[in-house]
Amino acid sequence: MRVGLNLLHSHPNIGWGAWNYIGSLLQALGEHDQSNDYVAYCTSLSEVLVPHKPNFRIVSVGINGENRVQRILYENTLLQWRAGKDHLDCMHWFADTQAIFSAVPGVVTVYDLRMFDEPKDYSLAYRVYLKSMIPLGVQKAAVVTPMSQSTADDLTRILGTPPDRMKVIPPPIGDRFKPASAEQVAALREKYALPEMFWLYVARFSQNKNHERLFKAYARLKASSAGTWPLLLRADLFDREELFRKLLAENGIQDDVKWLPRMDAEELPVLYSAAASLIFPSTYEGGGLPLMEAMACGCPAVASDIPTTREFAGEAALIFDPMSVDAIAEAMTLMAGDADLRARYKKLGIEKARELAPDRVAAKLLQAYECANCPRP
Repeated sequence: MRVGLNLLHSHPNIGWGAWNYIGSLLQALGEHDQSNDYVAYCTSLSEVLVPHKPNFRIVSVGINGENRVQRILYENTLLQWRAGKDHLDCMHWFADTQAIFSAVPGVVTVYDLRMFDEPKDYSLAYRVYLKSMIPLGVQKAAVVTPMSQSTADDLTRILGTPPDRMKVIPPPIGDRFKPASAEQVAALREKYALPEMFWLYVARFSQNKNHERLFKAYARLKASSAGTWPLLLRADLFDREELFRKLLAENGIQDDVKWLPRMDAEELPVLYSAAASLIFPSTYEGGGLPLMEAMACGCPAVASDIPTTREFAGEAALIFDPMSVDAIAEAMTLMAGDADLRARYKKLGIEKARELAPDRVAAKLLQAYECANCPRP
């Protein structure tokens, strides 16, 4: 097969989860598929995602991928011409949608349908675009590849997508996500002045990430125990830094919470390994990639009782009700106060993360590409 990879929308600011998901999928293909050819349509920002393998070819497109109007116009015109010229068997679209008219069968990745359940978190223009283009793209796709069973269930519930037209492609957790050595952890602690024991939350600062309840729960933790671990956030604040500082001050925890800037890719597994525990209070996830990455690195996890946590972590994480400040605080207190419990969840997390080995995920994705070339009934 010759598979097109539309990476024109991809840039580091699309969101930590989507960017890492795409990159890990392509790396899994590069490592475990030498039989098929791949043509990656990229901007200067997305070329870095493509594996340096003989069966991967980059086609550089001189557009601004962050300009949505410019990108959509290109995808519906010149990209279709390129798809025919390059004799593609199918095109993988990684942004929830695909072109209105497609020259080749489409495989469409869908991350989540939060804009249908929580529309107020999106601008009016973006909401209108997504609510019109996602149903159209899903309906036209040869195969839909949700990143979780939770998203697949939402596609059926909200858009009526038949289960037999979907193949769940979970995030592959590559070899770099593993417990770091003591030397690596010590070096990272020195570079970023990390405390010996700390809570870690890796998430952008948005409504569904539930920072406000987390800060309230942490303030209760601090009030009840003088030895509370510091809370470290690896977050993209964008234009919300003022709100972030305001919430910390309101809860009296501005001296206890540290924000870490974006780190090099190889540093993130070491950060997970250095943390005493991950706290993951998100109220909604399409996948919840940081939870899986942390477990693979041996970081014991305290996480929301939401469908994706149950799907990917199961009993390998200590779960709580993310809508309850009391429940968050109680779970954090339990994990912080019991070293044996942390050791248990560390072991369970590493074992559970093995289910997302790249070779397994790559095999599922190759099946989706093959299905895309089968006639739809």
